[in-house]
Amino acid sequence: MDLSLIDTLKRNAPLSDSQIVKLEIKEFIESERYKNMLAGARYYAGKHDILDTKRMAIGKDGLLTEVKNVANNKIVHTFATELIDQKIQYLLGREFSVKGLDQTKDDILQSVFDTKARSQITACATGAIKCGIGWMYIYPEKGQLKFKVIDAKQIIPLWGDDEHTDLQALIRFYTQVEFEAAQKRFVTYAEFWQADGVQLYKYQQTASSVEMIAQNYNSNLIAVGEKAAMLQDADGNLHDWERLPFVPIKYNDSETPLISRIKSLIDAYDKGVSNNGNALEDAGNKIIKVKNYGGSGKDSDQLGRLRQTVNAYRLIMVNDDGDADTIDDSVDVSNSDTYLDRLRRNIYAFGRGVDPDQAMGANASAEARQYMYAPLDLDCNGLEKGVRNCIDGICWFIDKYYSVSGDVEITFNRDILINEQSAIDMCLKAQSIEGISTETILSNMPWVKDVAAEIDKYKSEQGDIYNNLDGDPNAAQ
Repeated sequence: MDLSLIDTLKRNAPLSDSQIVKLEIKEFIESERYKNMLAGARYYAGKHDILDTKRMAIGKDGLLTEVKNVANNKIVHTFATELIDQKIQYLLGREFSVKGLDQTKDDILQSVFDTKARSQITACATGAIKCGIGWMYIYPEKGQLKFKVIDAKQIIPLWGDDEHTDLQALIRFYTQVEFEAAQKRFVTYAEFWQADGVQLYKYQQTASSVEMIAQNYNSNLIAVGEKAAMLQDADGNLHDWERLPFVPIKYNDSETPLISRIKSLIDAYDKGVSNNGNALEDAGNKIIKVKNYGGSGKDSDQLGRLRQTVNAYRLIMVNDDGDADTIDDSVDVSNSDTYLDRLRRNIYAFGRGVDPDQAMGANASAEARQYMYAPLDLDCNGLEKGVRNCIDGICWFIDKYYSVSGDVEITFNRDILINEQSAIDMCLKAQSIEGISTETILSNMPWVKDVAAEIDKYKSEQGDIYNNLDGDPNAAQ
């Protein structure tokens, strides 16, 4: 929904801002995109669908009913967590650099992009993989520009173009705990951000019970206070940014979360392994075929006592001409190994990651390692683009807030497993190639973590050596 549509709704309906906010929230929480966001967050936390599984059987009335006296394994495999963390560590595990080509701007950049800020960018990128998109909120605090991560499940962007590059308005909705007359209540708020400021709305509770967001959009939405400016400078003056102070990190151009590609595969794997566990546990509870059972009582009571006797004493009492046998209905779980192996391969293939069970040793060739990391590298290309665009967006606000300008150089240092000896040999050979700088060679040396610091150490050591020569050029020989 773009801003022109908002204007159309106001002209033709007409709809107020509060009605537009209610409509957008309703459509968003009923959308497939929102459901995928919820699934991405759940599966990253290890809360898979398998945890809700029940063993069912046909009951006396012919309908399915839950069976509680059989094994019901619910085995979770956190592939989504592993793949997301793998991508984040590969792209952002080693510190990235943000440098201003102008010294004044570079000093400001180093102040803004401190350790905490870099951690927030990493957290936002993690959220982008889980939800398809992550959001950073830009705000001033004590004369410094800050930013923090906002949960993507709270954000409804209203784009002005199909490419989702022109953010013209934005809705943020969230629930807070409040106390009224010693009673705890959950109150839902909605912020409607537009070019001329932000308006805060509050959902009026229509019942004494707690209403969750899914129900709240049907209740009354009332404005809280006047429309506020987006920015207050150090002198207390109120301003509006030329842009909304929200910057996204997109996992990919389509803003599709990772879970949408692999959820069905993970569910099948969880189910397959859990069913195998059920089959193994149920093997001790085989079907018993009895002829002329020597028990007494009603049929249901007899069956219960029979199973209890077998489990406790491993014997069955029968009448004359009686007999007992078992019917083997067990499943050969070894036959499912091929199926599970195929599912695992597909999870890493469609999830574009590196299966640690298939990982190569440290001495693997560069070509083999490049082939193994190709899917992960490809997926991280899209994520890197999203992080770059986010940092560029933050830098726009830095320029405006601090009144600086100049280009910015962003460098990522991907954490790929390398053959250390091969890398050192290549660095040694590169010294004889004209046109390759020492800084470039050192940046590829596996022992060097900070190139600038390494160069400073080298210069310091060389200075100490020459200071100890006492002017005699042959003293070190």
